[in-house]
Amino acid sequence: GIHDVDQNMNLLKIFGLNPDNEERKLTFYISEEDKKFAEDFLKKNHLENDSLVGIHPGAGGAINKNWQGFSKRWPEENFIKLCDKLIEEKSAKILIFGGPEEIELKNKIRNLSNYKENITLINKSLKHSAAIIQRCNLFISNDSGLMHIATVFNVPTIGIFGPSDYKRTTPYGENSYIVRKDLPCSPCLKYPFHLTSSKIKCKRNFECLKDITVKDVIDEINEIKLWESLASRK
Repeated sequence: GIHDVDQNMNLLKIFGLNPDNEERKLTFYISEEDKKFAEDFLKKNHLENDSLVGIHPGAGGAINKNWQGFSKRWPEENFIKLCDKLIEEKSAKILIFGGPEEIELKNKIRNLSNYKENITLINKSLKHSAAIIQRCNLFISNDSGLMHIATVFNVPTIGIFGPSDYKRTTPYGENSYIVRKDLPCSPCLKYPFHLTSSKIKCKRNFECLKDITVKDVIDEINEIKLWESLASRK
């Protein structure tokens, strides 16, 4: 019932250390060269003066076909609609992130958007992707590693949660928020992982994710007044 960060810090007690005296902050190192790459990339694509929204529509699982990765993905058609809404209503430029196994997913979202000229695909290394994420004004993601990287850089982050346990893996930071549906069967991804069968089948057709609407995400952005604060990050 506690966050993984807090649980990991509690391991210090085994060594006679007091975890309450330790700073609880995620870190991810990027070099000055990585930052320069991001700066040059944005300039090359004429994005350096825009409101940038990072999107991660994947969540792992494509390589080894594990159910946990695929089951954490908000429907791709919702990401398409969300991108269009952000472009229409917020004049945003969209950056779609993901690993090499998610290229097809990223291409599909961009190609089916009504404003694909305002969408840029990020097919870069993890360090270069992280440096670009640092330059985003907002990051919206499924429960994934890239979501946590965004919180490292204090980028306002919205995590979309379905079967995974938001109490354990919610984005960890002051500018972190989640959107989820409080269904009686969610979360069903239990910890430790060996207690959850890899062959588990959802009997409700992933309603926990499918019931989350684009409006729910836009309302979260508006409720916490994220958009009003974007100008201060430019």
